Amino acid sequence: MILVDSCVIFAHMRGKDPRLGALFKTLPTAVCGVVRAEVLHGARDPADRATLIALLDRFAQVLTAEAIWDAVGDNLARL
Repeated sequence: MILVDSCVIFAHMRGKDPRLGALFKTLPTAVCGVVRAEVLHGARDPADRATLIALLDRFAQVLTAEAIWDAVGDNLARL
């Protein structure tokens, strides 16, 4: 399983590497909650958000332990 980073999803969406779409279809790929949040952070409007969710839902989802989210929130607050 390949854990796909948000920068790879952004590159795919911008058409920077047409091979990415083919790889996503042939390799086992997944995203985690943080990647979903990073991608959805860039949604411009509700329609764009729906498009992004449809794209993200094509990937397997890797669950992140509940305990990590407090630390993520603390780090985001520091930013």
